[in-house]
Amino acid sequence: MAGEAADLRSLLADSQEFEKLAQELAQAMRNLDPSRFVGNPEQLDRLRADLIERWKELELRLSRQLQLDRPDAVRTASQERVSEKYRALVEEYYRSLSRTKR
Repeated sequence: MAGEAADLRSLLADSQEFEKLAQELAQAMRNLDPSRFVGNPEQLDRLRADLIERWKELELRLSRQLQLDRPDAVRTASQERVSEKYRALVEEYYRSLSRTKR
């Protein structure tokens, strides 16, 4: 995965902001040595989850930038992040929409 992160960093070289974010994430991945967390696997899990969320945030920002570059692009609901505390409500809303007869 670190190699893929480095590849992504080179693809983002045109944008200093995105390149820097990708570089920071790649470095964080390299620093995430599981042997340092032998006595505390919960902390390792938290760090991994945080790293995944940061990659998702980068992906979302890239997606938004691409949409700005292509204003005719179609947006889908899956591109929007929903806070965990509202996720169940949003899911129920979409289920209710799918049950509604037209």
